[in-house]
Amino acid sequence: MVKNILVVEDEAIVVLDIRFNLEPLGHKVFVADNGKDAIQIAKNNDIDLVLMDINLKGDMDGIETSKMIYQNSRTPVVFSTANYDLLRDEQLEFAKCCIRKPFNVEELVDTMNHLFSTDL
Repeated sequence: MVKNILVVEDEAIVVLDIRFNLEPLGHKVFVADNGKDAIQIAKNNDIDLVLMDINLKGDMDGIETSKMIYQNSRTPVVFSTANYDLLRDEQLEFAKCCIRKPFNVEELVDTMNHLFSTDL
């Protein structure tokens, strides 16, 4: 089951790790480090899942970016953040779940497999 995953992350080493582990599984990984680029990628591609950091480069944070992507396309969002305490319930209404950083790739893959096996 090949999926298009949009990774929105401002730490290059995290992006490399995710790509290194997801692309061999057949997933296509799109990458943005800021909200503006992430929204554009989501508009121009058939994205199945967004893996979103809260802290991003630029004017928009991950919460605002996720909300805009979800409102435009209903693409499910998984937050990946060390700042879980910054999230409020109303901000999570459009997110499927949150993975705390640092996470291991097995946790990410298990979360993705669970989400893709249920009705997103």
